[in-house]
Amino acid sequence: MKRNKFYLIALAALTVLAGCSNDTETTDGDSEININKNVVTGNLPSEVTRLEFPKLKDGNNCVIVHYAKEPGGTNKDVNYAVEWDTKKKANRWTCYIMTTNNQQDIVKRKPYHQQQTNIHKTRISQTQKG
Repeated sequence: MKRNKFYLIALAALTVLAGCSNDTETTDGDSEININKNVVTGNLPSEVTRLEFPKLKDGNNCVIVHYAKEPGGTNKDVNYAVEWDTKKKANRWTCYIMTTNNQQDIVKRKPYHQQQTNIHKTRISQTQKG
């Protein structure tokens, strides 16, 4: 019983000491510098400062922003954007902006993965012959 009391008191003392440690963390949110943010310079569109955009790579690149009129929206609704590497002639990334307007089910589509019975039977018969 005495041993249990000793362990309990020791545990309480350790908890108090650990909880009262000196933190050097500041409370104002402006102390951290965001090195990943994009800054609009030159011919970059203003949309690069949005949260969907990854950090732009400096160098041979251009940013292409595609707009689409969404139901109930304007002609300047951002649909997706691409960072294009002009030297490699390839895109580095593509980001899509998903909103409630562009996720509406306004286009009816046929069920996916419909069985193509005539193609399937032809291929089976060809593989069985050969």
